[in-house]
Amino acid sequence: MREGPYVRPNLAATRDGVPDPAIEVEVWLDRLETILASEGPDWSAHGAYDLLAGWAKLKRARADLIHSLGAGKELADAQRVLSERGPELAQLALTVPNPPPWREETVTLEACYVRLIDPVERSSLAERLITDLDDAELVLYAVDRLGIKEPILEQEISECRVWLMEHADLFLATSVHIQAVGMALRADLSEYDYSLAMTALKYERLLDAAEETEAELALESLRPIGREVIEALRIRFEREQAQEATRGSVAAFPRSRLRQARLAAASEATPPSILRWSSPDGRWVAYLPLLSEGKTLTVRLYVADGEKATLLAGEPVFLAGVAGSIDSDARAEFSLEGIEESGHDLSLQVGEPRLTWKPEVE
Repeated sequence: MREGPYVRPNLAATRDGVPDPAIEVEVWLDRLETILASEGPDWSAHGAYDLLAGWAKLKRARADLIHSLGAGKELADAQRVLSERGPELAQLALTVPNPPPWREETVTLEACYVRLIDPVERSSLAERLITDLDDAELVLYAVDRLGIKEPILEQEISECRVWLMEHADLFLATSVHIQAVGMALRADLSEYDYSLAMTALKYERLLDAAEETEAELALESLRPIGREVIEALRIRFEREQAQEATRGSVAAFPRSRLRQARLAAASEATPPSILRWSSPDGRWVAYLPLLSEGKTLTVRLYVADGEKATLLAGEPVFLAGVAGSIDSDARAEFSLEGIEESGHDLSLQVGEPRLTWKPEVE
């Protein structure tokens, strides 16, 4: 995923034959310490990349491990550097990820199971592929936190993650590393930071694959991520998949509909224009009457069977990119002036992360 001089050392994160998350976290900490000591004030692209990945990786780790290893200072120092120079380092880091060579190496990994190869070499390759993808996802997380979006790179890395999850059995050669990382994750990760939790979703699939072959490979010590974390991540993943399903279709009503509605309202015989959206799963619908009077636009949300969608109360909602919130009566009000000034077409997005609803075009 990255091209550069740094290669993660192939360490067996075990103690007395049992995966030890403390050893894994210590590797992350050592790397972050090295970066902070050797980089700056003129940061290299790879230094910035490793800083963002290392900072996010330690944020994802269990608090007791961070405390026992004394990693608080390094995390604070990394946070200070990002606070001072975050956007600059993010732009540098974004020059590093290179998904195509990563996909080429997956072909080599597949071939390892067809021809005879040194098991250590196979394990090293599998671990490197997982770690490289994980670092890239963590860098995208950090970059997003700094307010920078890279949709093309996000899509490429998403495709790599999907491939890995569909071929999880190929990574059984590095099951010790997978278990150590899974055991190092904080149990409340989904509540602590949902976006950060999404970077751990691939480890759940890899652990599932290991469980499926537990008897054959004698992985009695396998300890999966907590089920409550898994369920929350699965829900999030399904929502993002639903979001993907809306791509390629009409995503918004043209903003010219506002002007057309005002012109049509000049004739009393013309009924008000009403825009309608539906959620990707078809469970919810939303209506927006385009009235000629008033200074607000009100979106009303319903269950598909006609009941008010009061279960959505408190959810964020975005009309033409303008933020609002759904009230207890399943309504969301927006300033007409704000919508007009946004310059965007009339899209409707609900929830966090934003889930784009489908316009129902007449």
